[in-house]
Amino acid sequence: IICAIETGSEPFSFQWAKNGNPIIEHNLNNIKITKSPLGSRLNFKNIGIENEGNYTCVARNEFGSDSIYTSI
Repeated sequence: IICAIETGSEPFSFQWAKNGNPIIEHNLNNIKITKSPLGSRLNFKNIGIENEGNYTCVARNEFGSDSIYTSI
């Protein structure tokens, strides 16, 4: 799942959530989060039924925030 910034002022921070609960990077089994200055990507190594849910990415900078969501 890709969360990309099209316009805005850096720096940005990104936070992922599954079903409204923050995804903690050090607790991930089959998910890897990759970040860059203008985006973040949620990669699934072996997607399964346990990955079913609603995923949200919130991007923030000093002026505010925006979010996207997708269901798996």
